[in-house]
Amino acid sequence: MDETFRIHNRRIRSIDVVRGIAVIAMIYNHFGHALVNPTYFPPLTLTILFPAIWGQGLFYGFIGVTTAMVDHRIKAKGVPQSAVWRRLLPRAGMILFMGYLLSIMMGGWRWVLDWSVLQLIAVSMIVSQLAMKIPPRYRIALPVIIVAMTPFLQLLLNYQVVSTAVTYQPPQNLLEHLAAMITNGRLPLFPWLASPLIGTIVGEAIVAPSKQPLKLTQASLVAGAAQLACLPPLVFLAGDALTQAPLTIGYFLLVNGLAFLITAAVVTTVDLWRWRWSPIPQFCEVNGQMMLITYIMHFLYCPLLLTHTLGFVQNMEVVGFFIAVVGYFVLSMVFARFWLPFRFKNSSRVDYYATFVLLAIGVLWRIIFAYLGIWSW
Repeated sequence: MDETFRIHNRRIRSIDVVRGIAVIAMIYNHFGHALVNPTYFPPLTLTILFPAIWGQGLFYGFIGVTTAMVDHRIKAKGVPQSAVWRRLLPRAGMILFMGYLLSIMMGGWRWVLDWSVLQLIAVSMIVSQLAMKIPPRYRIALPVIIVAMTPFLQLLLNYQVVSTAVTYQPPQNLLEHLAAMITNGRLPLFPWLASPLIGTIVGEAIVAPSKQPLKLTQASLVAGAAQLACLPPLVFLAGDALTQAPLTIGYFLLVNGLAFLITAAVVTTVDLWRWRWSPIPQFCEVNGQMMLITYIMHFLYCPLLLTHTLGFVQNMEVVGFFIAVVGYFVLSMVFARFWLPFRFKNSSRVDYYATFVLLAIGVLWRIIFAYLGIWSW
């Protein structure tokens, strides 16, 4: 076993692979919901889409892991804490703005107050950094409190089932928006905010002076196993149905637990066992290096191009679904072939500029559709 992380382009390779798996799983899940008819042979459909459920846990859990890594790296250099916030707040603000812009692009002006993935990421970045001021032995109480409060907040705020975009009604005023942020939205802070907070505790392993991959693997295994161990009492004693809609605590713990076990598996194979590099982990690594762009780009490809431009609807069979998914990732790899060399010569900020350009193209595309009467605004 090796005691150091594998580095590529001054980045930790296993972390980029985990990020790539997260965004690939999220995109795969979105494509499945948008293009595969759920009534088409449900057991097969469920089997195909099940591997995508851990994408959310990876997405948010690794916000905490990378927050811990960056925080300790900056402290080791003697940089004041104010420098951390000068770096973090503009990035979180841009991601938050992108989230609202994406909501407008996908649903029109009435969706401007929707609360979804990018908004949750932005808030998670800030809360994770604030949590770094609390020692890990006390910090562990925060995700426990958040998970425990979720059922009571759902009851207090009259939580209703949030299913698909067809039946989901976005918030139309600030009070509804606040309720969506807390627990009524598609990705509310309760319980999802617990995931990055657990990630900050797992990420503490990265700052150890030696055997960093081993410590990160062990911490991820403990975090994943602890959450999955809570499932039997919830399912067999409390009757938790493990459903995403309505969102249950059991479903959250299942998704989050699997995410940390996958993290442990990736770090073990990439850093500890030093498996020979192959196209599959390289594919994940590339998508992890341009995670934000990949996530935004798939909205232009799937709903705008396939659904509304080419007329694909939610009645595709499995073969058509896989053709659409493979087509997208072929395009993403071609884009990466030209984009990543340019990005590494400059800075990660160019990712944000490119993402804003993609969103601007999407909004313009949407306005044209609305003007032509193809997709009402």
